[in-house]
Amino acid sequence: MVGMAGVSLLVSNFIQVPFILPKGSSIYIGLLNGCFDSSVLTFMLVKKLYEGGIDKQFSFIGLAILLIVISGVCTLLHPSREPHTTNTNNKVPKDDGMKDDDVNGCQEVVQTTPDPSSEIKSVGDILRHPLFISHVVWISIVMLKYIYFLGSANRMMTQLLRDESRVSYFSDVMTFTMIGSLLSSFIAGYTIHAMEKLFTGSMRMVIPLAMTSCLAIFLSALAFVPEPPVLYVDFIVLTFLRSFMYTTNMDFIRLAFPLKYTSMIFGLVMAISGILTITQYGLFDWAEKYDEATIDVNVFLLCLSIVSLAHPIVVFYREKSKSSCI
Repeated sequence: MVGMAGVSLLVSNFIQVPFILPKGSSIYIGLLNGCFDSSVLTFMLVKKLYEGGIDKQFSFIGLAILLIVISGVCTLLHPSREPHTTNTNNKVPKDDGMKDDDVNGCQEVVQTTPDPSSEIKSVGDILRHPLFISHVVWISIVMLKYIYFLGSANRMMTQLLRDESRVSYFSDVMTFTMIGSLLSSFIAGYTIHAMEKLFTGSMRMVIPLAMTSCLAIFLSALAFVPEPPVLYVDFIVLTFLRSFMYTTNMDFIRLAFPLKYTSMIFGLVMAISGILTITQYGLFDWAEKYDEATIDVNVFLLCLSIVSLAHPIVVFYREKSKSSCI
């Protein structure tokens, strides 16, 4: 609960980025996500201090004081006013040279793929919107794969390596690899930025969404290769998956829905997906039921990851239907 709420509060500040840095905002959002991902360094520092003889209690007291100071500074520096703008990404321009029949045909297409900016009037409209439902399913599947890997990593490495010292070594490798999220998040942000030069509206998010799903599929497939060297690849893919997941999630919500609802929609997406990913505990129990249970769980997660590809397909066809009448 602390994690999900913290992410929602953190990303609500990202809404200011497009106003402060309009050019390349996706890159800056990606870098901010990278800094957030690299926060695993905090616990690595606590671990090293503990190994050096410093009680964990003092480390966490120092961390709490630092958080109070940073929170105070951020509150004082936060912009006092938010610019008033409207999201025009999905508006369909009118061509005076079009024939009446063409205009009527265009209107019919738009009616089948309505613009979220004109549709959403309340929280109920958000919850019923096809793009919102599709996106919640997508982020829940991808996040479930990510969280399940983190939650089962120690047990998986223990069974694979059968050596406590090697498990500790690979745990450190995973942590240091995730510190490299600044690089992977920059790549994620730059990918979205590059799409902005090629596409408009939500169409620019199709490839990043599909890439995130493919990373989840790849990570799921690696589970069927139980070899210690593969762990290095696991950690790299995991880092990229996390970076693409959070960066793409934020940018999709920002581009696909009215700007004034961004904070609300992001909070709803994280809350609902957070509740759905509690199913990870059921997967943990399933993995311990019988000898081949871990393989079955991995097959299940692989199938779910493949299903997540439906979201970018839905976005693609909705945007294609709208653009066909322009």
